[in-house]
Amino acid sequence: MNEEAVQTPIQREREDLLADAHRALVAHLVSKAQAARHRYGKLDGESILRLLADPSVVRRPVTLHFDRAPLQPGELAFASPVGFHAGDGYALIVHPWLEARPEWLPLVVALHIPLINYGPVIEEDQAIEYGAALLGMTADAYYEALCVLLDAIQDEDES
Repeated sequence: MNEEAVQTPIQREREDLLADAHRALVAHLVSKAQAARHRYGKLDGESILRLLADPSVVRRPVTLHFDRAPLQPGELAFASPVGFHAGDGYALIVHPWLEARPEWLPLVVALHIPLINYGPVIEEDQAIEYGAALLGMTADAYYEALCVLLDAIQDEDES
């Protein structure tokens, strides 16, 4: 028998509140990304580094490190805390393929800014919305560009 679970009014209210909070956070992230885009314009390898150093855009200090060793298969980058407190900053570990191709760097860096700014409350779809807004793309186009980038790196890794 395929019966749907019946929700209590409190459970429905909780789900509605969580959905509202999710939407509010996405709206906030998109607004912040659009403000940064307005300030920095079209981002390239150089301007993304200036943006990373701007405390009005990135709340924590960030250093880039190009290193494949700590990355998992299929991972382009990850933000690693450098201390015990968020204010200590982050090392953004980036696949070394990107070091020689800085035009691709904004795609990867943009995805990690929300996590650096807001921590583990950020979900993947929220990071994608931020990255898309920062780069002036739709979320679908941004996600597709990340997939193309990952495929290019994996193809080169396999050859």
